[in-house]
Amino acid sequence: MQGLIISLNHIISLNFPAALGLKRSKLPRRQRVKLRPQLLILILISVGFFCLAASPAQGPAAFPPKSPVPSASSTSTPSTLTITHFNVGTGDATLVLFNFYPKDNPNKTTQSVLIDGGDVQAAQKVVIPGLRKAHVTELKFAIATHYDPEHRDGLQTVITEIPMSMQGVVYDRDRGWPSINDVSSPVKTVENQPLLAGSEIILGGEGDNRVVIKCVAANGATATWRYPRKGKDIDENAQSLAFLITFKKFSYFIGGDLTGGGKSGFRSTPDIESAVAKEVGEVTVLRVNHHGSDTSSNQGFLAALNPSVAVISSGKTPLNDRLFQWPSRKVLDRLTKLPRLTAIYITGQVATLDGLTEEDKKKVKDVQGDITISTTGDGTFQVNSTSFPPK
Repeated sequence: MQGLIISLNHIISLNFPAALGLKRSKLPRRQRVKLRPQLLILILISVGFFCLAASPAQGPAAFPPKSPVPSASSTSTPSTLTITHFNVGTGDATLVLFNFYPKDNPNKTTQSVLIDGGDVQAAQKVVIPGLRKAHVTELKFAIATHYDPEHRDGLQTVITEIPMSMQGVVYDRDRGWPSINDVSSPVKTVENQPLLAGSEIILGGEGDNRVVIKCVAANGATATWRYPRKGKDIDENAQSLAFLITFKKFSYFIGGDLTGGGKSGFRSTPDIESAVAKEVGEVTVLRVNHHGSDTSSNQGFLAALNPSVAVISSGKTPLNDRLFQWPSRKVLDRLTKLPRLTAIYITGQVATLDGLTEEDKKKVKDVQGDITISTTGDGTFQVNSTSFPPK
């Protein structure tokens, strides 16, 4: 290192030959000056070698590795579950959409399930346009909870317009619907399967990145219990398929027209709800059974599910106004007394006898339109533009 300093001192004084340990040339000064550029190059090379020799031994220069360009799946964009209740009057049509990023795939994937489809008119005017607005080009699953026309008939209309995916399956409670030969050609190759209590439909990928749609009731039975028929068939509503839908911290119940022992005319309906409540437990959101009818939503069932938000698919129609007047006063009273319930959303105009009370109005919101729930499963969710829990 000391030699390097001495040599640099010689360089600074432009004494190039001395810096290299050479004797001063005897050439005339004019010729000696011509040699200086070549000597300068040689000196710079030598200085480089001196610097390498003087510095401690090191490995190759360490550069930080280039950060990979993050894919959409590795960014903060989360998977999202969306549940839309179409305003189909006194009927049901519910779209379940799951947007997620499969493992090692940067592209978003959407899977869709339509649970019931309203009646034919509602399917044509509301459900099919609503699916197209949601950019649903094909359905992975279609489910008929039971065979009442305001649930089933529109669903068959929908799947003649919105094709099923190649892996699509039409589910019902006993493979009695639809008649595959009666629907349009895109559906003829679709598999039709009955659902049994305890079976599951999976949307999405692995671990938390998936939605589980568990059938908790079918044909008047749960996975551990069956209604005692005593040789007689039970009514159609009591045989409804019912589902618990879960996504991380979010849970949702939907059960068609499932009955809870309430009166239908002069007769009592089978109590399927009480057995289902034991299978389900507490949920985030409840889609109220049978449009808020007296036949359903018994006190024990509501207390066990204890939702934060309830959704009722119902509206003012000539039939509802004259005969049913849903949601019933009894059901609204039971709902408003639940300790955790903060809001009751109704798709259509309220047809309750004598209208809403002041107590009802604190929680009831007659949207008169579609009701959409969205969540990333983190413990919060939105109903249309309102966040829950409130911030």
